[in-house]
This record gives sequence, C-alpha cells and structure tokens, in this order.
Amino acid sequence: MSTHDIWKFQPWRSPGLAPVDDPCGMAGGTPDPAYNGGEYTPTKYAKQGDLGSKQLKPRPTGIAWKAGGVANVSWYIAFNHGGGYKYRICPRD
Repeated sequence: MSTHDIWKFQPWRSPGLAPVDDPCGMAGGTPDPAYNGGEYTPTKYAKQGDLGSKQLKPRPTGIAWKAGGVANVSWYIAFNHGGGYKYRICPRD
C-alpha cells in the first residue's frame, strides 16, 4: 500500500475496520479539504472538519431507535466515482 493512497482508510477497503472520527459524521469527511471531493462548503451550520456530535442539534422527531433494531433506510447516488457508504446512529449523549 502506497503512502500516497488517499483511499486507504475508506470503509470499502476494509469493511468494519476503517477509523471513525465521530459517530455523528464530520463535515467534508476530513479536517482538511481534499482534492478528491472531501470538501465541505462552509454554511451557517458548519465548516470543514466540524464534528456532527458537536454541531448537530437534537430535533424532536417522535422516533425512538432501539439498539439492535431494524430500520428501513435508503440512499441515492448522484455521481458514481466509486466508493462506499456506511450508516450509524448518532448516540444521543
């Protein structure tokens, strides 16, 4: 594996072994913008590298998630540049 391999920590390369910087996500996916598309356009809500656990405010949804439960989810891909995806529930605390 090359030290220049920008994809080495992507979850599809080692399912279940990729590091998690924040269980609630990170704006842009990395602290620093990356030429490969890992760049977050700053908004009033967040900037590049902001952690979801620090930035996301609780929203009343009336939905209760249960550990080990099953949830129907969906996603849409607009640009297929190769890669993967992962789902996780952001801990309430």
